[in-house]
Amino acid sequence: MAATELKTSGYTSETAERYLLNAGALFKNVKYNSEKQKYEGEPLGATVGGSKCNITINLRQPEVDGVLAKIKGNDLIESVEATIEGTLKEWKKENIAQALFADVAEGNGTEDATGYKIITGRNEVLAKDYVENIAYVGKISGEDKPVIIILKNAINTNGLSFETKDKDEAGIPFKFEARADADKPEDVNKIWKIIYPETSVRD
Repeated sequence: MAATELKTSGYTSETAERYLLNAGALFKNVKYNSEKQKYEGEPLGATVGGSKCNITINLRQPEVDGVLAKIKGNDLIESVEATIEGTLKEWKKENIAQALFADVAEGNGTEDATGYKIITGRNEVLAKDYVENIAYVGKISGEDKPVIIILKNAINTNGLSFETKDKDEAGIPFKFEARADADKPEDVNKIWKIIYPETSVRD
């Protein structure tokens, strides 16, 4: 990027073309379809109040005798955390079960009525409680293609908590946390990916 004259505002003629607009949408199990040349996934559900994405890189500086300041080049990545959270407006049985690490079965007409899905908890977390990925999909002003932020091996750690009131619809808060692959736990920075569109604005 070329150097420019110092000013008291960071606004430029290109600023309005780089805003991240509106609440966006959430999808799970997002993959790129090379034949159709587009990303595809399963909608998580309608949300309310937008979403909050957080990717934190925690650094550590090893202590060395006689060194009294933090040193350039002495930073080590100690851990990485990546989350997406918000509130679902849609009550999907799959989302409820996923939040509670629960199983879904048909009512058998003996213990429970038929015509219902019965959601029951269990005492362990199974592979099916993780989704391949959770993705935030939003638009940047001036762009036709979306920006996509993907968290890998996502698991909903928020449980189930909601409030009801008249003239409103109850929502289900969620918080998906990314996880590293079990066979490559050292690849901490592979738990997230940002797919940024080629921009018409010159960087």
